[in-house]
Amino acid sequence: MSNSKKCIAYGTSDLSHLVALEQALEIQTGSWTFVTSSEALGRTIYKEYYAIFYRDDRMKCYEWGGVLFDPTDLFEREPFFASFRAGNFDFTIVVMHAIRPDKTTLLKAEVKGLKEAYQRVQDLDPDENDVILLGDFNVSSSRDDWWTDLRSIPSMTALIDEPTCLGSEGLKNPYDKIWIQSNYSGAEHTGNARLDLFWEYLCADVPEEERYSKAYESTHALSDHVLIWAEFRIDLEDDDPSTATCP
Repeated sequence: MSNSKKCIAYGTSDLSHLVALEQALEIQTGSWTFVTSSEALGRTIYKEYYAIFYRDDRMKCYEWGGVLFDPTDLFEREPFFASFRAGNFDFTIVVMHAIRPDKTTLLKAEVKGLKEAYQRVQDLDPDENDVILLGDFNVSSSRDDWWTDLRSIPSMTALIDEPTCLGSEGLKNPYDKIWIQSNYSGAEHTGNARLDLFWEYLCADVPEEERYSKAYESTHALSDHVLIWAEFRIDLEDDDPSTATCP
């Protein structure tokens, strides 16, 4: 993992936008930091970094993690993972941004490859089974045959499964998801997992009936996806002997 401030994604030569977000979050609450992939990922000139933000006054990051090794070049942007401890709950986050939806054959291969990717990350630490897979998978849940492999993992559950993309006539495409194995992380999950309709507070000065359209007009400046979140308890008894923390 790296906190490098260099980036070529989105036409910028640094990560100043992430630093700005970190500072904005700290104004609102707590002390924040982030970990990023060690390089921008992608097969073309358009590349992206992964970044995971977390409150470092509430949780710590393990020393191991990084970009998943992808020797066959299955993924346009290889999944990125990092491990954390908050209270008694230690877990690994795997974040993924799939290839764009019109690349159907490649996208299907990526989605079907998520099972092996998930299990490879899980197997890196024999004492840690709490793995949370999340991201923009660019495929609908209705493609049942695409998801068969991932869903064959025992108790694999999608906590978010509803439209998350901003369209001209409202939300569309359930692309963004959070997956857990409920037999491992189900006890910690409180049952809360929802969408965050960011325009409700960013456009608070706009009449309520106009807020969505205002957000849609700003998709290139903000995002064409809503935020998604899930809540986990950190006060239960630890389920494994892992004690690693970052400095």
